[in-house]
Amino acid sequence: ERMKDHYIFGGLERKVVKLTNHSELYHLVIDLGVKTFAPREWLAKVVTKMVSEDTMIVCYEDTEDDRFPAGAGKKYVRASSSAFWKYERLPEVRGIPQTRVTYCQQIDLKGFIPALVMNSRGVQTLEYLSSMRQKF
Repeated sequence: ERMKDHYIFGGLERKVVKLTNHSELYHLVIDLGVKTFAPREWLAKVVTKMVSEDTMIVCYEDTEDDRFPAGAGKKYVRASSSAFWKYERLPEVRGIPQTRVTYCQQIDLKGFIPALVMNSRGVQTLEYLSSMRQKF
């Protein structure tokens, strides 16, 4: 079992632990950008499945694991979320590969979070999805 550390834009830390060829633990800590708010952390089990030659599904669901105790002695709040990604290969357009992505996510940041903060995080998520489109 190998653990990889990654630092991402907007995040404090990200760790991935491979469990099998189709599953992993995903630990993420994000600073919400408000000085009085504790950073939020998530721990999810991620499962990937090829449904067909042209379709892949990725699901994220909250989990618990002794390797990542909630808070871990740091002042983090354990948030909750689930996510579903579906990638479908489409026919090429003028020689350029095409992919349809379906994305659904539900997040609970725990605690009282003002709408202003939530709306800004929503915009950041949409910006991330837009940047994905440009990369792929």
